Amino acid sequence: MKKAMDMKKPTAMLLFVLAWFAMPAGVVRAEPVAPWVVEQILIEGNTRTDRDVVLRIAGVSEGDTLDPADAGIPAARLESSALFHETAVRFRKGTARGFVVMEVTLVERGVGFQIGAGVQDLGGWYLLPAEINLDNRLGRGEKLRIRLRVGYRYGGAELVFREAIGEEASWDWGVTLSGIVTDRVFYDRGVSFTHGVRRATYEMQVGRALSDRWRIEAGAGLQEVDADSSAEAREDALLEGWEAGDPLVFDSLPEGIARGVGREARGVFRVDLVLDGRSPSGLAGTPGNGVWGRVRAEAWAGERRSYAALSGDLRLYRHLVSSLMGGLHLRGGWIGDEAPFYDRYYTGGLYSARGFEGQSLSPSGGDTKFWTASLEVRAPLIGNGRSPRLSGIAFLDVADGWTMDAPRLGDAHVSAGYGIRVRVPWIDIVGLDVGIPLTRNRADESFRAHASLGWTF
Repeated sequence: MKKAMDMKKPTAMLLFVLAWFAMPAGVVRAEPVAPWVVEQILIEGNTRTDRDVVLRIAGVSEGDTLDPADAGIPAARLESSALFHETAVRFRKGTARGFVVMEVTLVERGVGFQIGAGVQDLGGWYLLPAEINLDNRLGRGEKLRIRLRVGYRYGGAELVFREAIGEEASWDWGVTLSGIVTDRVFYDRGVSFTHGVRRATYEMQVGRALSDRWRIEAGAGLQEVDADSSAEAREDALLEGWEAGDPLVFDSLPEGIARGVGREARGVFRVDLVLDGRSPSGLAGTPGNGVWGRVRAEAWAGERRSYAALSGDLRLYRHLVSSLMGGLHLRGGWIGDEAPFYDRYYTGGLYSARGFEGQSLSPSGGDTKFWTASLEVRAPLIGNGRSPRLSGIAFLDVADGWTMDAPRLGDAHVSAGYGIRVRVPWIDIVGLDVGIPLTRNRADESFRAHASLGWTF
């Protein structure tokens, strides 16, 4: 068995990196240019979309001042809204010096149907085997989508509706209906098992933009969870007498798993405070500089148990030098002891500590507390630097989870490695990461490869 490495050096390195990311990025100062005054806005092509909706999305109204350096922002905002098939924004001289007329030309999207598309958001990366897009049918900029969704060990269907409200549209509300089946992985007796868990959820949300960077959102709803009464071996473990697919019946389940078996209806509640200060441009397909963070408070009130959770997620991006980009991802969380295994935390694998088997660093019933840190250096290798066809990464991951005792720095798991990301039509980003454990691991492996969809953050 390999001896655990001295944790002092990785910890000092992590603190140094955090300080580096916290330093302000260098700014190239240019001579100031007098701002424009938007005298008039002409819009063509909005046969269905209200004029006020177009102006709200573009972020410009008549009488506003606009820095010439920001002239491309309205078009970028309209394009990113996904409500229009084509967008064009140009400016021409107004009736006086310093006044401009903004001309907007749009082609609205019809009913959309996608097959096999890849989508990435900050919650992870997933495939959409099929999606019906009914956005903006009422012309209010609302979004309505019905989709099949396949992600990391889960699949299901969902209906999502969102709409901005209020004079300045700083408020929005929405509804989500979903049915998801997840294969939860746990380890017992040296064998990897999967355990099926089904969730049907109805949630209403309301959110408000506090500023250009800050947003708060609350959600409440009902959820029914059904955890299988048995598990099955995920892969062959012939030395332990198991073949892939062999059942692990209820009487043999670990205690932490058995407590969560069965069906339960419960109320779900959450509040999110989100900071988004990422720059719109960057290299290697990731933001150039900035920060994204979220603090989430959650509560569950069920027939058999009630508990709460608090978690944090911080992502820092920085342009290092030349075409090199840096990314730092910090996460941590706490959940009540009454939480069943399918709501607890598991570490190890692609999204926490590469180089270790997925979920292998936690006990079978999961942890109630955890923290992870991932540092990546990213570079475009082939193609356009902003959106390359091939990118490379090098990374350092640290993760730890626990339930009863206080964490000890020497118990944290550390890995390092490298990977590639390939942009594939329809699918978007496909990658391969090779992680090398620098501390002890369950399988005593010298390395582990992880197929990935999208960036890890």
